[in-house]
Amino acid sequence: LRSVDSVDGRTPDVYQQVKNFDELSPITPDSQIRPETGPTPITMREMLDKGRQLLEKEYVGEPRFNASIAQMLAAQYGEIGAYDPALNLLARSDSLARTSQSGGLVLRNSCLRAGFLSQSDRATEAHAIIDSIQPMLATAAPADLPDCLVTMAGILTDDKKADSAALIGRKAIALMEQGGDT
Repeated sequence: LRSVDSVDGRTPDVYQQVKNFDELSPITPDSQIRPETGPTPITMREMLDKGRQLLEKEYVGEPRFNASIAQMLAAQYGEIGAYDPALNLLARSDSLARTSQSGGLVLRNSCLRAGFLSQSDRATEAHAIIDSIQPMLATAAPADLPDCLVTMAGILTDDKKADSAALIGRKAIALMEQGGDT
């Protein structure tokens, strides 16, 4: 690498002005997260809520970064079964991803949304999303496909369509192997 002309469409000197994480000041210094103190331990949900609040206040001018972090938080909300906040964050991430023209994020958001809807006994909505993203899947970068295909296989498994799920699962594994992720 000889030079960097741009990062996410911005010149490198813009990023030299961004503070390191350790230099950032807390939004509310009096309410710092202290998971090891107090009469009751902090829950994962409380940690996620604090992260969401920080995201909404601290990183307003960076849509692609916001979209990525909102997607990661949504995935964690989904892991603990908090599907409503997960779906809300995915909607926000979608909007920001479209603003920053990040098709990969939009695709991954759609797949996560379908998975959360399926797990919330809203299979019809999940299948509608899967049907709507077929054109995106056909043109997606190979790195964006495995997680989505695994989610689709899970939905098909929930629907008792094991053969179709296995076929899609094998395709996801093949893509992961090609990318060196297995």
